[in-house]
Amino acid sequence: MTELQKLGMSLAVAYNDDESLLDDFTRHAQDIDEIYLPVPCDVAGTMRIWYGSAPEAYKQTLPGIAARMRDLGIAVDMVINTNYMPFHEHARVARYTAEVMDMGIRRFTICDLSLARAVRELCPEAEIIVSMSAGIDTPARARHWQREVQPQRIVVPPSQNKRPDALANLSKMGIPLEVIV
Repeated sequence: MTELQKLGMSLAVAYNDDESLLDDFTRHAQDIDEIYLPVPCDVAGTMRIWYGSAPEAYKQTLPGIAARMRDLGIAVDMVINTNYMPFHEHARVARYTAEVMDMGIRRFTICDLSLARAVRELCPEAEIIVSMSAGIDTPARARHWQREVQPQRIVVPPSQNKRPDALANLSKMGIPLEVIV
C-alpha cells in the first residue's frame, strides 16, 4: 500500500500533450485516479495558452491515451474550461464530447452551466465535474448545478478550499468535493 493509499487519497494529474508523461503515469498508476487533459483548442478555447501539437495531431493521440489509461485503471477527464463560449457553439462542443466518449473519455470538467446542460442532454451517461472556474462557493450554487446537470463532483474554488466551514457547508449537498492543493 502506498503512502497516499494509506491516507485514503488519490491523484488527478495533468496531461499536457507530452507523451513522455504517459510513462510516468504508468509508474505511478496505483496512486492516480484520473488524468485530465485539455479539450482541443479548435473545439473550444481554454483559459490557458495552448503549447501542444496542432489540434488535428492532438486529436489523433486521444484514442491511444484513453486506451492506455483504461488498461492502467486510470480515468481520463477532458477539461472544457471555456468561460465565454457563445451559446450557439454549445451543441457543436457537446457533439465532440459524444465523439470522445466513444474513445473511452467519459469525464468532463466544465465551468459553463449552459454547456454542461448541452453535454448532459446529448450524453446522459457522461460524468460531469463542475470546474473550480464555475465558482461554486455556496450551497445555493451547488444546488443549482445539482438540479440542472447532476454533477459527479464539484472542484472547490481556491477561495473556499482552505476554509473548513465552507467545505462543511458545501459537503451537505451530498455531491463529492475535490480540493486542489
